[in-house]
Amino acid sequence: MEDLLEPPWEKFDYDRYDMGWRMGKGEDYLMEWAKWYYQLSEGAQTNYQSTFPEPKEWKGFYDE
Repeated sequence: MEDLLEPPWEKFDYDRYDMGWRMGKGEDYLMEWAKWYYQLSEGAQTNYQSTFPEPKEWKGFYDE
């Protein structure tokens, strides 16, 4: 995958529902990541999910 972005849980050491995702660098990154991720084809998303499985604490994140 070209220009691969790390999943949020690897980029920042925040809990899934931490306030850091709602402001500042965490929010900026999450918005950038979502824009990037949702422009991927379905196959590329599936490959990404296989490469970066959700940790237990983030279960269901890809489905949101």
